[in-house]
Amino acid sequence: MFYRLSNTAQREDIEKEFDVKFEFPKLYKPATVINGLEESTLSIITMDNPQKVSYAIWGLLPQTLEENWDVFQKLTNTLNINFEGLNFDDNLYSDALDNRRCLIITTGFFTSALHHGKMYPFHVYLKNHRPFCIAGVYNRLSDGFLTCSILIKKTTNELDEIPNLLSYKPVIFDEENSHFWLNRKFNFDSLRELIVSHQKLRYESHPVSKEFYNNDKFFDKIIKSEAFDDFID
Repeated sequence: MFYRLSNTAQREDIEKEFDVKFEFPKLYKPATVINGLEESTLSIITMDNPQKVSYAIWGLLPQTLEENWDVFQKLTNTLNINFEGLNFDDNLYSDALDNRRCLIITTGFFTSALHHGKMYPFHVYLKNHRPFCIAGVYNRLSDGFLTCSILIKKTTNELDEIPNLLSYKPVIFDEENSHFWLNRKFNFDSLRELIVSHQKLRYESHPVSKEFYNNDKFFDKIIKSEAFDDFID
């Protein structure tokens, strides 16, 4: 499961990169780490408003839900949608995948490596920490708030050089594929091949202090060392 992302891009850089404008620009704040296990907000571009950046709570909620976010998330985790494990009898996902797809703006995600029986986190990003888009879906609640989930799939060789205990990765689109994802002319079934064979981006990675799992204050120091041994004691 991917439950931590980063988005350190400045608002102006995001608007320039994706040719969009923030719906509420004064609300945007860069974040070294976005923790999905807490009630966190992501910046997203939706099918309904592809020229604007909106905000959505991370963790897809049913559009008819009247309970609080944390009540639902204690019962089921909707931070991620597993492409290979999709169940189209589940209306929570099937209708959203056809009608409410989105792009989730981020500058990185986190993977893990196992060394001498201990877990060590890695931050994965693009050169110069350029913002990119993860495929996702969203729902709109009765009070107008948006909630969202990121799409993940089994890894192929694009992550071979990056430490990753998980056999999954977020589905990340380049500019051309992003336009297809938001295009209402396509239902989800017609986009399956796009997910399987989408353009692969060139990732970079660095280890993060192993206190990653114990205290979020260490997120503010991403280690800029290429060597695995530099941060293992």
